[in-house]
Amino acid sequence: MKMKRILIVIGLFATSTWGQGASFRSAFPDFPPEPYGAAIGGAAVALTGTPSAPFWNPAGAAFMDGRAIMAGGSKFQNWPIYTANLIYTQGDQGFGAAALIINHLGLKAYDEQVKYQENSISYTWATKLSGSIGIGVKGKYIMASSDLQDVQASGLSIDAGVLFNLQGFANIGFTAKDILSTLKWKTGRVEHLPIVFEGGIGTAPLFQRLSLFVSFRGEQGMGISDIGVGTEAWIMPGRLSLRLGLDNRILNNMMSISGGLGLIIPLDIFSSYFINYSFEMGQNIVGVQHRFSIGLNWE
Repeated sequence: MKMKRILIVIGLFATSTWGQGASFRSAFPDFPPEPYGAAIGGAAVALTGTPSAPFWNPAGAAFMDGRAIMAGGSKFQNWPIYTANLIYTQGDQGFGAAALIINHLGLKAYDEQVKYQENSISYTWATKLSGSIGIGVKGKYIMASSDLQDVQASGLSIDAGVLFNLQGFANIGFTAKDILSTLKWKTGRVEHLPIVFEGGIGTAPLFQRLSLFVSFRGEQGMGISDIGVGTEAWIMPGRLSLRLGLDNRILNNMMSISGGLGLIIPLDIFSSYFINYSFEMGQNIVGVQHRFSIGLNWE
């Protein structure tokens, strides 16, 4: 039964979609990429002050200070899907802030060999137009391949975003993803992904304890498809936080809940290191999703 289930999901991802030359939304991978935003229901388009921010909105890099490096991955309970990522961020050094992100997604067969994989790399540039407005742009390149069929694809895409800081009380963020996207298939077919729009708001920690997040998501020509809400409670301000979120996928009539935690530990050599964890569970075929990351901040 397990072998049959694994073969079904491999076929579903690789044969039914890429094998026919039709992309699916994991192109420029769209599984929640890291645990911070995933834990708050994906409502992270207005997230700032963390290396996770450029994952969700390129303008989030404009509010980064110093430098940071972070690595993470995920595990899906019911299916052999694995993701991994690496990010390096650098605050504005006089020519804008930057972030380099590498993502990997793979599916394994019953023999534990990877039969389908996506690899993407992106570079973000961001700056502040004023003390309260940040803008950013992200260029992305993806490569996809499958061993089940002679399937190969590669492509380019652009994300753009803006963040408004409301006097330190809240942030409002907007982003457009997969602008001018082009996927080129080995067969010669060229395909364009629809633009995805996201917007949302996130509060600064109220009384240094509680932040609230709300976001919406829509795809070109389809209207609003997702609504996410989340909260972060600082049990120990600046050190330990607990997170909880809810994601309502309207078009699919599916809902998931998520949660997690964040731990920040000061260091003598570096400013601090941090650990993030999240889980997501709900109406999906992949079962409970676990994500984790670890990283360093320094000046």
